[in-house]
Amino acid sequence: MWTRAELKERGRKVFMGNYWTTVGCILAILAISAGASGLVSKIAPMGSLIVSILVAYPLTVSLSKFLLDNREGKASSNDIFYGFTAGYGNVILNMFMMNLFIALWSLLLIVPGIVKAYSYRMVPFLVAERPEIDYKEALDTSRKMMDGEKMNAFVLDLSFLGWMILTALTCGILGVFYTVPYMSQTNAELYVTLKAKLDTPVADFQQM
Repeated sequence: MWTRAELKERGRKVFMGNYWTTVGCILAILAISAGASGLVSKIAPMGSLIVSILVAYPLTVSLSKFLLDNREGKASSNDIFYGFTAGYGNVILNMFMMNLFIALWSLLLIVPGIVKAYSYRMVPFLVAERPEIDYKEALDTSRKMMDGEKMNAFVLDLSFLGWMILTALTCGILGVFYTVPYMSQTNAELYVTLKAKLDTPVADFQQM
């Protein structure tokens, strides 16, 4: 059984052990996303949606790849472009289907949407490890990984509330230089921990 303190300590240790590279990755991803959004919004009414699908989705997978490599001590700035170079079309499909299902559940009520968001929380990491993965397999595997863990993950998120308040008070500066990398790396630790609990390898879930 994992504990919040254990995951957060492991995440903080990895993050602080490669501090400037991690912060640089976060800054680069934010800059690319903001730059693309600003450019596209000027020429297309649906600019934000286009950016989310074509840019933000791959960047989310790129960040997941970076975080997984970070804990192995082999993260690099090249990970920023991973989501664009490792099966770009399938990366977009996986992320699009994940967000589509979350949106559809959110149409029912807010709570079902939140529950589904937690159910599919591990999809970006699964795609980062296997960019060729079928979206149905990714969604199903994430759901299995999060089965019985959604409330624990929610409480884990709440444990960062103090840092999020401080981030707001510093106009987001603390978020870039500490809170976001800390939370993101801790989430990577959660993924690795839950993946290790699976009795069946990820690749075998497609036949279940």
